[in-house]
Amino acid sequence: KRLAAVAAGLPAPDLASIAFEPAQGLLRVSFTSVQGGLQSSGRPAGFTLRDAAGNELPAIYKVSLDGPDALLKLTDPALLPGAFLWYGYGLAPYCNLTDSTGAAVPAFGPISL
Repeated sequence: KRLAAVAAGLPAPDLASIAFEPAQGLLRVSFTSVQGGLQSSGRPAGFTLRDAAGNELPAIYKVSLDGPDALLKLTDPALLPGAFLWYGYGLAPYCNLTDSTGAAVPAFGPISL
């Protein structure tokens, strides 16, 4: 299916924007070219916040999906200044976001917040 989608000219999902929504205490990570909304097998996984040295910050406690957006609920928004967002950090990350056609969300990072 994925190869057929590429042959038909349908682009794979790609990072569009990251926005902090302080009233909800979350980061909204938006993607373009998502067919039918984001989905995951099990709980959405793969996002981390890290400091400049690459140490993981314990700031994301829940990830939910809303159409083409991933909503990262934060434990402490005060950790955001100077942090970097990653999706798929490390040599063997577990990432499970796809769109309805099975096209995977690409790994990215570091994105300065």
